[in-house]
Amino acid sequence: MKLKFPVLDAFFKSLEFTVFYARFEDDKGVLKFEVPQRVSMGRIEDYLENMMSSSVDGYHYLLRRVKDDVRITEDDMDVISGMIYR
Repeated sequence: MKLKFPVLDAFFKSLEFTVFYARFEDDKGVLKFEVPQRVSMGRIEDYLENMMSSSVDGYHYLLRRVKDDVRITEDDMDVISGMIYR
């Protein structure tokens, strides 16, 4: 069964993604990348080379920063719940 996107259905269904995996350091996590277009192997290598230059402990600095900034902790959820269910 195919579902429709609630908005811009045709747009989202027209997207083609390139998916690839990479590891910046031995014995560190594998990262999954999804690019919303067809990308050549050379371009993927360029992306990874640029990202590797600013990786820290096997994780790209900006990706780590985003992950840390958007993480919602249990304490955050308690505060949010308190605001919603007063």
